[in-house]
Amino acid sequence: MTTSTVTPLLCEKPPEVLPGDRIELNFLKGWEEAQRIKLDYCAQEVEAVPACQAFAKMLRVKPGWPLLKQTGVLFAHGGRAAGLFVSYYRHEHFRLTATVTLARGNTW
Repeated sequence: MTTSTVTPLLCEKPPEVLPGDRIELNFLKGWEEAQRIKLDYCAQEVEAVPACQAFAKMLRVKPGWPLLKQTGVLFAHGGRAAGLFVSYYRHEHFRLTATVTLARGNTW
């Protein structure tokens, strides 16, 4: 299960975020229901890329400034690609936390 917290980041000075201000979303569950699919896993990649003009303006950085690009491919039951999500972040507004579940019986 994936739960997302939405917090505005494109403010001059971020407002104080109180526990009651957060919105908990379960986007993937809703998406599975809307598309009538069962998701198995997501492959994610994070890389540094130079900001193009459009993203530089949106994220308030200079063109060419390093941004973090996150690409996620969602796979449905049976290994079929079911969704592609691409996001760009300023490095000072990004945190990556991962939990890896290992299959039982791995012999590595």
